[in-house]
Amino acid sequence: MTPRSTLAIAILLSSCIMVLLALISLSPDSRLVLLLALLALAILALVLLGWLVIVRRACSPVMMVP
Repeated sequence: MTPRSTLAIAILLSSCIMVLLALISLSPDSRLVLLLALLALAILALVLLGWLVIVRRACSPVMMVP
């Protein structure tokens, strides 16, 4: 893992912990909005992760087969 990806994972984990702590102290209506926002962030994170994997594979040197 590169330092950049380690930092990204640490930021993602810390933001998830903060969101979970916020969920505990909110009213039920606010919880629904926050859960929807968290779902959107999770989908965005998965899309970005997939994009990074695709870019990394595209940029990696490929062995030439005769």
